[in-house]
Amino acid sequence: MYSCQNSDLSLVLNAIPRILSGDSFYEKFARRLQRNRSDDLTVEAARLALRASDKGVRHRYNKFSRMTACVALTGCLVRDIRLPLKHSTNDILRACDRLVRDVPLMLKDITEWRHLQSLKSNRMQVSDPLLN
Repeated sequence: MYSCQNSDLSLVLNAIPRILSGDSFYEKFARRLQRNRSDDLTVEAARLALRASDKGVRHRYNKFSRMTACVALTGCLVRDIRLPLKHSTNDILRACDRLVRDVPLMLKDITEWRHLQSLKSNRMQVSDPLLN
């Protein structure tokens, strides 16, 4: 089991069940993400991570904001809440990588999810020989 010494990570892990419990958090996050600017560090971290370049994400925003942004992006995707510019699953996975690159526990989860997504897409592309 993973023992956490970092207070930022502890805050995120303790907050995740509450964050995941309702859709209003994700809807509010998506609305803020569509605006040009927000005072919410979580939204700004996500906006920067969704850009093509990942410069500044790790240094400009604290770990709590970055990890909460990752949870928010994946939660919007799972709930099919439309994000600005219709980002694909791969865009969001890349953004989450940028957000949590220095958080091994969450990076492992993102990597596993990316692997599952690629397996799912490969399965859809390969036809079943029994059906041919």
